[in-house]
Amino acid sequence: MSQTRLTAEFDWLKIFALLLLIFVHSDLYFAFPEIIQSVQCFLLSCFFFVGGFLTFTSFHKREASVRGFFKSKMLTLYFPFMAASVFYFALEITIGGVGLDPLRLLSQLSMLNIFDEFNSVYNWGSLWFIPYLLAFMLILVLLEKYICNSKYQILAGSVFWFSTILTWVYNPPLQFGQVFSQYFLIFAVGFWVNKLNAYDRITHSATAGVAAPVFTLSSLNFSGLFTFSNTAEALKSLLYSNGRSVLLGLSAVLLALFLLRKLQFPHNRLVKTIAATSIFIYLLEPFTSYVLRSYVFWDTTIYFTDGLPFYLYLTTRIIVILVLLPLAISAVRILVPKAASLTVKSKRLLLQHLK
Repeated sequence: MSQTRLTAEFDWLKIFALLLLIFVHSDLYFAFPEIIQSVQCFLLSCFFFVGGFLTFTSFHKREASVRGFFKSKMLTLYFPFMAASVFYFALEITIGGVGLDPLRLLSQLSMLNIFDEFNSVYNWGSLWFIPYLLAFMLILVLLEKYICNSKYQILAGSVFWFSTILTWVYNPPLQFGQVFSQYFLIFAVGFWVNKLNAYDRITHSATAGVAAPVFTLSSLNFSGLFTFSNTAEALKSLLYSNGRSVLLGLSAVLLALFLLRKLQFPHNRLVKTIAATSIFIYLLEPFTSYVLRSYVFWDTTIYFTDGLPFYLYLTTRIIVILVLLPLAISAVRILVPKAASLTVKSKRLLLQHLK
């Protein structure tokens, strides 16, 4: 498949995932918890799968330099995350949500909240995605750097995944969050699909024929058959719940990519703009929703039972977050470098004039 076609499919997949994110981050989560949790699993699986796929390409574009790769990710991921963390910390203090606790901010900026013990005390709400993404990137690029053989790399990644499950059985002092294992494996699959040049195969009709029944079966929840009565039973339960979530998320992503390939969604400038600013949309969505609730609809809580106001609120969020916000971010991206360039040029002309 051509790179242009692949980019278009990933862009559209991001758009659908961002649209679903708006619904997930709403009171629908409390009205339909089972449905919304499944939707959340799908949209996060989309982001992590695409993130893993693109990480492989990005890493090798920088000549497999770990330092060069993370230098770019500091600029595009960590610094925006850091700014958002400081901003939301200050905002929560201002509106009286939390007290002035520097450890809360420090635990976020240091990304220690990927460990459950820290996150349970200093919970960061919706900002957990980027630290998880950076952690997954670190693990996979190190595997790619030092274990080139695909089979050994997949084996090492699988062993790491299994070890994260074991931590929830034996409860050591530090253990990753419960969804860490699930989304790490989905991210890794995206990475390995790119490494093995398997994208065309996984979006083939034959793969869709397998993914559809897997999706249907994994939609059924048999977790009630397992208990935590002893170590062996706890391990079985965790392996089942984690494996089920991985199969559900991956099969849904594969089916979505298959449909996008068959329907051949066209290239669209707005879609490309939205996809290119998806990280900033993710970081700004909580604040944008807060402003709309508080200063447009004048209600800090809009419940599902409110009917029409709730759906007007959702519609407004979609327009602002998926149309106006990306256009504004893109305009800033264009204008700031131009302004900086003009400033430098003006300084040079001034110095020449003074001489």
